[in-house]
Amino acid sequence: MRHPSPLRLAVALTLLAAACGSDEGQRGLTPSDEVSTPESEKELRMTEEQREQQNYQEEERIEEKEFDAAEGGGQAP
Repeated sequence: MRHPSPLRLAVALTLLAAACGSDEGQRGLTPSDEVSTPESEKELRMTEEQREQQNYQEEERIEEKEFDAAEGGGQAP
């Protein structure tokens, strides 16, 4: 049985490493929209759970506004 040459092994490992790179866009992946680092001093003092709760509440407010707009401003007929 033949053993692969060191050059072939190096080329194969280089190709595998290139395929596992962090260029998500080039690999057809969508980059995450989430921010992993807090943006303000206030957020830096908050726990992760508090930030998640704040993000959830903001998303709820946005959804309510969009729903109200789709329903004609939320006013009774």
